[in-house]
Amino acid sequence: MSSPIVASPVIQRRASLPSLFTPGEQMAKLVLGSEKALRYSFEQRPMQNGAVTDTEKKRRAAMCIEIARVLRGDCKWSVDKVADYLPRYLLNELDGIDWKPDKRRVWTPD
Repeated sequence: MSSPIVASPVIQRRASLPSLFTPGEQMAKLVLGSEKALRYSFEQRPMQNGAVTDTEKKRRAAMCIEIARVLRGDCKWSVDKVADYLPRYLLNELDGIDWKPDKRRVWTPD
C-alpha cells in the first residue's frame, strides 16, 4: 500500500487580499497606496516610447499586490506602513533588485 501524499509544510497558500485588508478603510488605503506607487513608478521608470500600456499597468499593479501580501501577511505590517513602502519596493522589483522588508520597529510615514 502506498502512503497518502502529504503537502510539504514549506508550501503555503498566499493569503487573499480580503483576509489581509478588510473591506472599507483598509482596502481604500491599499488602493491609494498602490495608485501612488504606480504613478511614482511611471515617473521614475517610464516606458521606452513614453506611452503607458494597459499591460504594463496591470503588470505593475500585480507587483504591488504581491508586495502588499508579503508585507501585510508575512511581516504583519500595518496598512499605513504597507502603503507607505509600496513605491520604493515596486521600484526595486522593476529594477530586479532583491529587497527585504525593513525590520525597524519605529517608522514615520513619508
